[in-house]
Amino acid sequence: MTILDELADTARNRVAAAKGARPLPELRAAALSSPRPPAGERGFEHALAAPGLSFICEVKKASPSKGLIAPQFPYLDIARDYAAAGASAISVLTEPSQFLGSDSQLRQIASSAVRIPVLRKDFTIDAYQLYEARELRASAVLLICALLSPTQLSQYLGLADELGLSCLVEAHDPDEIGTALDAGARIIGVNNRDLHDFSIDLSTAAALRSLVPPNVLFVAESGVRTPVDAATIAATGADAVLVGEALMRAPDRRAALTAMRQAATPDGVPRVKICGVRREADIPVLNETLPDYVGFVFAAGSRRRIDLATALRLRAALDSRIATVGVFADQSVAEMVTAGCPAR
Repeated sequence: MTILDELADTARNRVAAAKGARPLPELRAAALSSPRPPAGERGFEHALAAPGLSFICEVKKASPSKGLIAPQFPYLDIARDYAAAGASAISVLTEPSQFLGSDSQLRQIASSAVRIPVLRKDFTIDAYQLYEARELRASAVLLICALLSPTQLSQYLGLADELGLSCLVEAHDPDEIGTALDAGARIIGVNNRDLHDFSIDLSTAAALRSLVPPNVLFVAESGVRTPVDAATIAATGADAVLVGEALMRAPDRRAALTAMRQAATPDGVPRVKICGVRREADIPVLNETLPDYVGFVFAAGSRRRIDLATALRLRAALDSRIATVGVFADQSVAEMVTAGCPAR
């Protein structure tokens, strides 16, 4: 029996126990009455479709191949670090037996820790788990082709649409990519990790990239450890990359993610800064268009000048992928530190 088979069997046992404690009609009613995820319907897809290589960053305590990865596991702080460093989405492992995850961690991260989309990463083998994901306020779920029949895959994609969930459909070979496309997948991920023996080959995603048409989002999963790896994935034309262990082990998660994002951005790509922002009414437009930077003017005498309290209030409402900068004129370093707007 492979590791994937073991995880699938464990998932079936978990679902059976959950159904015994809470029948599907009860869960369905609770899920449908729960608020949609903070990122909104299609939020996960929208995030991955942004220009450049998007980063899905994983909150993961352990894995079958590596054992315990994070003995200290402040999962809320980890998610906030990712968001602050420009992650497009967060992936939360909820599988408890070998990844040591939990539904509670996902719920807390999705409902209060971050404002970017959150993927429930688990081993989906039953429609029951999609209702769980909706109630937990996930924005997306993982569907692995190797675990589902074509009929199940199609049904789960349809149900996810009804629930306002996106689906990252994971494939490992050309046949599975064909199955995912036939079922209507809008996001296809190719895992560089072989889920049967958990070995990694970073060239796997690159070799299969051309099989996914331009109108379907392509995600490279696993194996990215360095900025050079991130640049290699970006060069394949991938829309997004899922990074887990390397960031979880990094002494400074924000710095590690920033380095990967910078390496994945080709030289010469222009950056966009919107400066002189003063009004709360501008925030929804900025969050929709996602400029690289938003500038707050603190220079005395400028008609666009704002105070620190206003800047911090506006900054808190901005999408976490937008960096903020302060604009000063003829002011001392001490004044800038006191009155400035700290960069994310």
